[in-house]
Amino acid sequence: MVLYWLAQSSPSAPFNITPGWSTASPAFGPTFEVSGSIPDLSIVTGDRICYYAHTRFLLHSSSNGFGGLLTSIPPPRTIDVPEAGAALHVALHAIYRMPCTHLGASLESTEGAVDALFKYGVDAGALATPHSPLFQLVLAHAPAAPIEAYAFAGHFGMDALAVAVSAHLLAFDTSRITDALARQMGSLYFKRLLDFHQARLAALKEIVLSPPKTHDRRAACKGGKDGPLAKAGAFAAAGIVWEAAPGESYCIL
Repeated sequence: MVLYWLAQSSPSAPFNITPGWSTASPAFGPTFEVSGSIPDLSIVTGDRICYYAHTRFLLHSSSNGFGGLLTSIPPPRTIDVPEAGAALHVALHAIYRMPCTHLGASLESTEGAVDALFKYGVDAGALATPHSPLFQLVLAHAPAAPIEAYAFAGHFGMDALAVAVSAHLLAFDTSRITDALARQMGSLYFKRLLDFHQARLAALKEIVLSPPKTHDRRAACKGGKDGPLAKAGAFAAAGIVWEAAPGESYCIL
């Protein structure tokens, strides 16, 4: 999503490229255009990677003047930030709401990006709504690293993301949650995960342990013959309930 008023801003003056800088991505190069406006700001990361952006867009997205870095700086502006290029790359994609799953960014870099967003006054939670680029980026990690993605969502209070990731945690053994992961996700999301597993097991018990309905007595079916069958069914149900995990496939059951 872009802002209509960017189209009203005039092209910026040329940038002086300092030796040692490198542009990380064509997406944020000096010709990166939004609604007819080219960048008037260069951001140099801690590892000396330069990204180009639009001052008005960042100020509109930020509640603190982008950490106070965009106040009273005449164009063309250049600011230095301590974040790594990989983190700022994701952060800018999130701010401009540009697809970023193709970046292959690690959860560590994405966490650094979200930390940077909050630091610079950008509401990362509002940028992580369902189907948003940031939401999809983290969700893409869920099949291979579900508990880490869930801890990420819990850490930043991204509820919809946590719910989406939890679908990949049905078969996860909660005893494998380390102290570090528990601290990262926080007590609320840790309890929610445990309650989620317990609720699924309780539902399974209710279904499996309920005895099947018997048919009406018939002449060909003498009384008492269904006793052994019911007993065998009860033993089978008890075995299923004892061994079943929250994510047990119905095919296995």
